[in-house]
Amino acid sequence: KNLEEDVKKHPRSSAAWGKLAMNLDVHDFQNEAIPIYKEAVALDPSDFRWPYFIAVLLAKNGVAQSLDWFERARKIKPDYVPMLVNYGNSLFQFNKNDQAAERYKQAFSYDPKCAQALFGLARIDFAQGKLEASSKNLKQALEINPKYSEASNLLMTVCNRLKSSDCVVGLVINSPYKTELTDPVYAELTAEGE
Repeated sequence: KNLEEDVKKHPRSSAAWGKLAMNLDVHDFQNEAIPIYKEAVALDPSDFRWPYFIAVLLAKNGVAQSLDWFERARKIKPDYVPMLVNYGNSLFQFNKNDQAAERYKQAFSYDPKCAQALFGLARIDFAQGKLEASSKNLKQALEINPKYSEASNLLMTVCNRLKSSDCVVGLVINSPYKTELTDPVYAELTAEGE
């Protein structure tokens, strides 16, 4: 209730609208959150968070419009690595592999320790049947993060296809842990739920 009152008191405040949207989003009222995020964007088009949060929300729900919002966010903050990885993942989801590869490469150029960017490139290589290239990217991702279970699992599949047993030594197989992307901006949204 307080957040709604805050919006009524400060109808021209992007921050008030954004905070209300974040709270709706984090408490699974995503359909209600989107128009409120859009209001925050309209009030302050330079705030990276609002288009980014819309993009992530739409991407999670498999909505192609997420790509437009990722692009808006990228124009505001082109060097934000987690956004580039998430944008790449969304492009990959919609079979835009060349554009996805571009985003992953940008992410990796800004942060050479970004294992998720290498994993993204490896998935594209794998989808295109470039198994050697996929294997190389996966091994590099695992050098950065040896506990990256998704990369281990894909490397196992690649090694099986390549009929190569030497490339699976020391892998963390079928770990129940998902390797989360460190994303300080998105963590702000999660914190609203706590």
